[in-house]
Amino acid sequence: MSTQHLWLPLCAVLTLTVGLHFVQNASAQHEHETARLTGEFWKADVSKWGDGRDFEKPSPQHLPHGFDLDWQIHVPTTGWYELYLRGGAQMNHDVFVDGQCQWRYAKPGKDEKAGNIYLTAGKHTLKIRRVGRMSFPKIIFDRFELVETHGQPNASIAANKTDVDVMRVGEQFEIKITAGGTHKAVTYDLFRTDLRQPKVPAVKVAQVTFDPTSKPSTKTVLIDCPFEGAFSLSAAVGQTQLSDAEFKIGQFAVVDVNHIQPVSAKKELVVEVDCVNQTINGQAIVDDEFVEANGPTRVTNTAFGAYR
Repeated sequence: MSTQHLWLPLCAVLTLTVGLHFVQNASAQHEHETARLTGEFWKADVSKWGDGRDFEKPSPQHLPHGFDLDWQIHVPTTGWYELYLRGGAQMNHDVFVDGQCQWRYAKPGKDEKAGNIYLTAGKHTLKIRRVGRMSFPKIIFDRFELVETHGQPNASIAANKTDVDVMRVGEQFEIKITAGGTHKAVTYDLFRTDLRQPKVPAVKVAQVTFDPTSKPSTKTVLIDCPFEGAFSLSAAVGQTQLSDAEFKIGQFAVVDVNHIQPVSAKKELVVEVDCVNQTINGQAIVDDEFVEANGPTRVTNTAFGAYR
């Protein structure tokens, strides 16, 4: 059975704001009704542009250097939603709901999914922000979509690093996982991959179970760090591997401070860049030969020296 989007009669349309509508899955009578909230990049309710530099007024012909966009949305049903940033902008974004940071550096994958969010029914403010450079050439997403998940376990989870991601040997790497709220029990397996030995199979280091509740819960998970290395942490539910957008932990490092290896490599000066005085090998950089990628810079003088 094919699926297509249908405009509902006026009495059944839930108007969110300009460019936002409630769309039903055409096969809903046989499966689930799916809430799909969408908003266009250029039709946000509140738009703040730029990173402090003077540029042309943003438009489809002159893309912004950074942005802070708010949409007023009305969520029809409490539950988990998948956030997609449609249009090919596979760059990091900060995402907020009602002023609360959901995650930083949300990078959509190849399927354009940026992450999972648990939302209660009613009105909310969705903010999507990008600070600094917009890649080269500049790219933006066309629109966002929030799609109801109906309790799929890979789409009903959010994870964040608690504090630091560089640990000493013998310490524990701490993360927080929010999941559940789907009326079904679910168990997630966590795996550590040694980035220095990518061909070695990942090692299972933890398992987290969430009870069949009506609301999500948050659990703190501690990962042992027995030896030095560079690692990544991933998750799976059953045989399904969660994507980076669904399990936003990624890389962490462990350092053995008690057994520091002596330096054996030889150094050779190739180029000397002075960021404070803006010179390369002692020669001044011409203004039109560089760009301050993430906005205007400033020089700070400290007891240990100056830096830009």
